[in-house]
Amino acid sequence: MLSMRLLVKICVLLTIIAIGLTFGQRSNPCSRYRNCMLDNGDNGSCDFYDRMCRASRQ
Repeated sequence: MLSMRLLVKICVLLTIIAIGLTFGQRSNPCSRYRNCMLDNGDNGSCDFYDRMCRASRQ
């Protein structure tokens, strides 16, 4: 059986990983563009993020 101390360490590690992934997505313009497209569809409201994503790849 896992000890309480080991369970706490695992939970803290998973929390740190989740926070890192969240901040990584926010700073990546291409992931913001993908999220915008999923939320809004292709109605032109994501053009800003599309341009930012293309500029980051050049």
